[in-house]
Amino acid sequence: MKLVHFIFSTATDGKIKAWLYDNMGSRVDYDAPGHSSTTMSYSADGTRLFSCGTNKEGESFLVEWNESEGAVKRTYHGLGKRSVGVVQFDTTKNRFLAAGDEFTIKFWDMDNTSLLTSIDADANAEGIRLLRTLENRTFDASRVASAAAVK
Repeated sequence: MKLVHFIFSTATDGKIKAWLYDNMGSRVDYDAPGHSSTTMSYSADGTRLFSCGTNKEGESFLVEWNESEGAVKRTYHGLGKRSVGVVQFDTTKNRFLAAGDEFTIKFWDMDNTSLLTSIDADANAEGIRLLRTLENRTFDASRVASAAAVK
């Protein structure tokens, strides 16, 4: 079986397209859940594809994709229903998903759609809020990590 690498693009109308390097146009078109403005990312080992976005009504979505079928494999629960901006997310250690939403950092186990834990990220902080994990740090969901939310 030949491994094919795609480039994914997303648009503000909720369209996701998969492209090859051959300049022949997009190979597949997906609709993001809720036709949301979407960010996509692979797990650290490159085997799982995730997207996260917020639609015009403020509803947020965090999903894992089945690439071969172009369909949502699982939808993660716990994001806000009225987000004020686009949700940021990241993967870490091929096990955890983290998303910033409503001044809170939320964590999921990649294999469980229910929210694992959340941390208050200080709603009074000014500036643009971006979320990135450090792959060489161990994530311990059992302890409060207020220092981990760097502003």
